[in-house]
Amino acid sequence: MDIRHLTYFIEVAKYKSFTKASHSLHLSQSTISKVVKSLEEELNVELIDRSAKNIQLTEAGEIVLAEGEMIMESLNDLSIHLYDLMNLKTGKIKIGIPPIIGFLFFPKIIKGFHDLYPDIKIKLSKDDSKKVKQEVRDGILDLGVVMLPVDEKEFDVVPIQLMLRR
Repeated sequence: MDIRHLTYFIEVAKYKSFTKASHSLHLSQSTISKVVKSLEEELNVELIDRSAKNIQLTEAGEIVLAEGEMIMESLNDLSIHLYDLMNLKTGKIKIGIPPIIGFLFFPKIIKGFHDLYPDIKIKLSKDDSKKVKQEVRDGILDLGVVMLPVDEKEFDVVPIQLMLRR
């Protein structure tokens, strides 16, 4: 069974009509009918009672419809979660910073980031620059803030200049 089979069956069940489902899916009625018949053969069960004038789902059809809708909803949720993750709407970021820099400057920066991206969790790790560089190198941290100099051949470096207010 593939998603296409399930999608076509759900549309037929929703409209209680092969014709209306075909219009909704922009496919021929015969194509949809063949796919639903193929699904029935694969499952070895009749999903639609074709003896009546109007389409009625069999008991097995009701089960496949309910489960199929849950599967489609799960696939939709998966797509949304992956989209959000790939577009920085959700997720986790692990940041390493030296203690003095973290204490003086980062609360305001992190609050601003959190205001823009409330569903991204930030985990701070406060260690000396040498350990922060090693943990970025090892993939333990996603981002490290350290004092220069840094080997720009080994790391992507974005200089930040933090100004002290007097």
